[in-house]
Amino acid sequence: MRALAYSIIFMLLLVGCSQGQAPEGGLTATLSVTTHDGVIFPATEVNFREGESVFDVLQREMRTAGIHMSARFVPITNTAYVEAIANVYEFEQGALSGWTYLVNGDSPSISASSYSLTDGDAVEWVYTRERL
Repeated sequence: MRALAYSIIFMLLLVGCSQGQAPEGGLTATLSVTTHDGVIFPATEVNFREGESVFDVLQREMRTAGIHMSARFVPITNTAYVEAIANVYEFEQGALSGWTYLVNGDSPSISASSYSLTDGDAVEWVYTRERL
């Protein structure tokens, strides 16, 4: 029951926090989303606010572009987990397939919802058949 309550609160926060447009000027990063079949969202410079996470920016930009995205809240770690982008879901290509992200070519060891962007970061979301 507690996990359900946290999930509902988290989803409400996600919807409420990401309704606005990207901030103008200031901090920028490059965002791209790809699968083994091609490009879903080409490398694009996006604006973000100080303190925003990789997940925050992905969610806002997918919503703005009209690209489907599904994520769930993980109460035990207090993080978000990306299940699908553009209707490409985790585990569709095997037990280890799913969405992962890179920042400046490296695979961070923390959730995208915990990773705060810095100016000039290059973020790549990649659907992989094997975890990085």
